Amino acid sequence: MKFLLLASAVAVALAAPRIDFGLLTDEEIEYINKVQTSWKAGRNFPKDASYVKNLMGMNMVESKAYFERLPRKVMAFDADLPENFDAREKWPNCPTIQEIRDQGSCGSCWAFGAVEAMSDRICIASNGAKIVHLSAEDLVSCCDNGADGCNGGAPAAAWLYFVNNGIVTGGQYNSSQGCQPYQIPACDHHVVGKLKPCGDGMVTPKCEKKCQPNYKISYESDKHYGANTYSVSGEKEIMQELYTNGTVEAGITVYSDFLQYKSGVYRHTSGSELGAHSVKILGYGVENGDKYWLVANSWNADWGAQVKSEKMKFLLLASAVAVALAAPRIDFGLLTDEEIEYINKVQTSWKAGRNFPKDASYVKNLMGVNIVESKARLDHLPRKVMAFDADLPENFDAREKWPNCPTIQEVRDQGNCGSCWAFGAVEAMSDRICIASNGAKNFHLSAEDLVSCCDSCGSGCDGGFPSAAWDYFKDTGIVTGGQYNSSQGCQPYQIPACDHHVVGKLKPCEGDSVTPQCEKKCEPNYKISYESDKHYGTHTYSVSGEKEIMQELYTNGPVEAAFTVYSDFLQYKSGVYRHTSGSELGGHAVKILGYGVEDGDKYWLVANSWNADWGAQGFFKILRGNDECGIEDQIVAGTPKV
Repeated sequence: MKFLLLASAVAVALAAPRIDFGLLTDEEIEYINKVQTSWKAGRNFPKDASYVKNLMGMNMVESKAYFERLPRKVMAFDADLPENFDAREKWPNCPTIQEIRDQGSCGSCWAFGAVEAMSDRICIASNGAKIVHLSAEDLVSCCDNGADGCNGGAPAAAWLYFVNNGIVTGGQYNSSQGCQPYQIPACDHHVVGKLKPCGDGMVTPKCEKKCQPNYKISYESDKHYGANTYSVSGEKEIMQELYTNGTVEAGITVYSDFLQYKSGVYRHTSGSELGAHSVKILGYGVENGDKYWLVANSWNADWGAQVKSEKMKFLLLASAVAVALAAPRIDFGLLTDEEIEYINKVQTSWKAGRNFPKDASYVKNLMGVNIVESKARLDHLPRKVMAFDADLPENFDAREKWPNCPTIQEVRDQGNCGSCWAFGAVEAMSDRICIASNGAKNFHLSAEDLVSCCDSCGSGCDGGFPSAAWDYFKDTGIVTGGQYNSSQGCQPYQIPACDHHVVGKLKPCEGDSVTPQCEKKCEPNYKISYESDKHYGTHTYSVSGEKEIMQELYTNGPVEAAFTVYSDFLQYKSGVYRHTSGSELGGHAVKILGYGVEDGDKYWLVANSWNADWGAQGFFKILRGNDECGIEDQIVAGTPKV
């Protein structure tokens, strides 16, 4: 379909009021074809298709509110924009641009316009190397912020979800394509179509964070992300965006005459307003003197223009088109200068810089959490039910609340062993013993003891499970022990600290460390026996939800968290991290010790275990409230016995 551009000249114009012939009437078709010269009407839907109002799934008021949260993109204009442009012709190696999907009888247009444009942009940004269909099913069923599934949603909320949560792959209904194909059947949006009739509004599918059987990639690993999201406003700006970066999503008001569109450049001619609808714009041009937008609808290929080379054309009313966009995340490879440069160019919330040397391929071994299995084990823990404090502070740092507990301030070093799961645990356990004893008990629980002796926790340096570490603390107990070469406690860590920074003070990290042998004895000259030195937890539990985690931190102290690490995280230097570029490296466990707000971004304050040369003196901040990289999905804590 196509939209017309109105001249901005000051003139007085009069028009006859638009007539309302009712919904899907022959009289309306006859009237349009009599008075209109720019477009033709015909029967698409059967006369009794009252369900069509359910297809308009965009709440204009809420959509506008979300849209205004997005930064507006400032354009550098190309002086030689062509008069006619079709993204299918510029990027013929991206087949998703040419496709028409079918939302069925669900008001999910907001999600379809989004995943269609997102899929196109991933292909375009990768020069055709990545051809994927992002899943409307995943977005419709799991995005609950600014959206209500089949009952409608806000396009801008969909693009924010793409950036913050990611979307898995998935084709159309009955396609078995990707992680989560669409579960709502395609249906007839044409009186003589080939499908079953559409019924009344569908129920939103349940959010299932797993892939269909026999799909060989996990749900989390299959996710694709946007790097940033923005709005574009103005005729020339939208044209430039289309020509440079590809297709966009737009929101429009639908009137009853639009349902009868067959060909040409549509402009509202008759009928009343039915609701708001989202579509994908893929080009622009001029036809018989009318400037238009070239648009793909999501009512299958039987609706509207029947010629394969056609799509619907709308009269170009630039001010009426609301466009929400995101740039797909790019993979620059591991530890590249190009990635650092890119992050610092596109991100405003955090800064990147070189931590690891370029050849530090061992970094993948530091991620010692299998996210999928770890989550399954976490589900066995009781979930803590909170009594909320109405006066939680906006910013909280456990180091300030409990200054007499020095372990909270420390950053340990796991060396080149995948023992993050153990470090995140013993760090938080040590802090909690001090806090619960009002500073009377100050010591370091031993990562060595936990890594080497907890068989139920996993495989030592080859990875483990945070929830199992806390169960071990409760059931078996853990002795004391400081860092490598500290001679502190019963069992200091035996794996040498090593450089996690290109200009660090330690020896380079090399290869994989072998898990130390379990020795149920203390080091020579330590005057307490192994069994007598053990410390225990009394309860172990999980915490879920942003406010619940904040309350737990404020009341009881640091917690352990597991999240997915992408290559850009290795380059973190300062600010509030959000995944911006690069591929998944693995699961990693850390200690959360606070929260706050920085330049409008809510964050978690986190201690890593890659020594104090990495990042911001060993700490980092990560976006809070959106489960960034799964950071809020696996929170473990417990009560120490003091």
